[in-house]
Amino acid sequence: GAFGINKPYDEVGETLGWQVPEMLIRGGRALLYPVWKGSFERSDGMKFTRAYYREHLPQWVSEMRQSVEFLRLRNELDAERFGYFGFSFGAMWATNLLAMEPRVNAAVLLAGGLEGPMANGETLPPEIDSATYAPRVKVPVLMLNGRSDIRFPYESSQVPLFNLLGSPPGKKKHKTYPGGHSVLGWYDDMVKDTHDWFDEHFGLVKPAAPPASAK
Repeated sequence: GAFGINKPYDEVGETLGWQVPEMLIRGGRALLYPVWKGSFERSDGMKFTRAYYREHLPQWVSEMRQSVEFLRLRNELDAERFGYFGFSFGAMWATNLLAMEPRVNAAVLLAGGLEGPMANGETLPPEIDSATYAPRVKVPVLMLNGRSDIRFPYESSQVPLFNLLGSPPGKKKHKTYPGGHSVLGWYDDMVKDTHDWFDEHFGLVKPAAPPASAK
């Protein structure tokens, strides 16, 4: 939902940006929120077309890699426990990003799926289609969806993506809840599922050590 917004992130406020990041932080984990090419103050007139995606996907992959490189420079972070959380658009393109940046170790994809025909009738070519990249994703992936999502329909979008994921048996999971392309009515379940997934694959969050007493 962030793509195409032409305001800086810190001006968007809770209505369009802070709820999910705050949820992840309240779980006790550090968070990096990239301002992707085309989003927020980097908005460039988002277009849901094949040409736009073909131009931007290499940039998004580059930004994903730069994000991981930055995180690896932070001594207080564990380079073996990097997670990815994608919502809607970020879940749709997650397989492309995760396949091209294998140093991310687990992922939660919320309200995502394979892209079908776009509004202008175009379909994605194989070189950028998420279906091409999904088998190359080998890390644990949890998919969370509304069972009646019309943006990413259950039978034609959600299930095919799940089946294509190359994650080992037992390392991928698909849960659905009553509802559409939102977490209305199952937000608390989404929060629990997300934290449980990262806890399962990264271990429980350990409280930070208290600061040394001043002498």
